[in-house]
Amino acid sequence: MAPNENGEVLRFDLEDVFDPADPDFERELLLGLNILQESTGGSGVFPSDATPEEVLASRMVDWVIFPPGTSYAVYTRSFERMPGLTDEGRRIVMERRQLLEGMGPREIVLGQAFGASAYFGAVFRDDLV
Repeated sequence: MAPNENGEVLRFDLEDVFDPADPDFERELLLGLNILQESTGGSGVFPSDATPEEVLASRMVDWVIFPPGTSYAVYTRSFERMPGLTDEGRRIVMERRQLLEGMGPREIVLGQAFGASAYFGAVFRDDLV
């Protein structure tokens, strides 16, 4: 979550308390996240006692997920996000693509952070990106 150009942050909270011991916890949490996502374009999960500083310290990522077998699209799209990339730079990106794909990822991700910088990565397991 980042402040706007005036240094302001707008935060929306749901009043519901989501109890992990509740049998409907996951369903209710996902419903709450969907409501926030559709209403504001973003959502996140924080403990109910999270301070404003902790919330502001979180990062939002802009990832595009590509299924296996479509990785060429990732790199073509990443080139569009990197104006001025030299032929040598493209060659290096493609070498890294081959190395990454040789590791057997489940999915390839294309991300964008810090303005116009593009990056790619891979999802190997639910707990390893």
